[in-house]
Amino acid sequence: MLLDPVLAKQIVPFQSQDLPFWTVLDQLAAQSDARVVIREQGRRIELVPGRSTGGAARVVGPIRILPTEIRSRLGLQDTASRYELLLEVACEPRFPLFRIDSHPRVLRAIASNGKAVQSPATNSRINLEGATATLTIPLEGVTREMVRLSEIEAEFRLTAANEWLTFDFTTAKRDGATPAQAGIALGMRQSRKQGTAWVIDFDYSRPEGEPAFESFEMQQLAPEWTLIRERDNAAFRPAERDFTEAGRGYRDRIRFDLEMLQLEAIPTTGWKLQARVSGPIREFPVRFRLENIPLP
Repeated sequence: MLLDPVLAKQIVPFQSQDLPFWTVLDQLAAQSDARVVIREQGRRIELVPGRSTGGAARVVGPIRILPTEIRSRLGLQDTASRYELLLEVACEPRFPLFRIDSHPRVLRAIASNGKAVQSPATNSRINLEGATATLTIPLEGVTREMVRLSEIEAEFRLTAANEWLTFDFTTAKRDGATPAQAGIALGMRQSRKQGTAWVIDFDYSRPEGEPAFESFEMQQLAPEWTLIRERDNAAFRPAERDFTEAGRGYRDRIRFDLEMLQLEAIPTTGWKLQARVSGPIREFPVRFRLENIPLP
């Protein structure tokens, strides 16, 4: 996390008392007249001077939901006004994330004049590449008499896992499996030299009952491989990979360039191969409530 130099000079007494990560940040920001800014898909979090002038963020466990914008559009053919509420949703980066509903389902929305605001139901999702996403809530029935949304209660689905798991392989062993973790198994099928390439095949299986993934989403399930040179902890990524379905599981073939590694043969000592995979994947319903959102 980055702290603005102006804020770094302040002393703010604070006790977290095991509060969620985002709650701690928002309370620190409030006590120092600052706001939380999330950049680079959640990989960079900053505290910058200046309070937020919009609605307050809502924290649900490891998830932060912030209303960022109300968009108003006028239809040129039917002259109808259309409104959209945009939300910045951020999850703690330590969790494996896969996809999220692009349009939360509105359960209740009441304007300042006591009238209900409607939102059409949609069923589309965003594949996540980081820890943040912008979600949109279409609003219908908004009139000029409505100064603000007094409250809005909604829900979205998040496909995620509670943890990352690590599997370690020694380069001395050319085949075999490491112990399964949380119903996830990863075994080395074969390791061989092919020209100047070091080619390694793995069998990979995941627990039954996980959410279904379309073929274009399958790469999200692939292990993240790192080859570690133990003398200096230098890390290398595969030069190429092929990740495919195989029966009820997957086949993962990775290739390293031996010349790039300055090796003439597959090493038997001094190197370690490590895979990071998500723990069991679930769909989590996330319900939230926002208040006092100004309308244009």
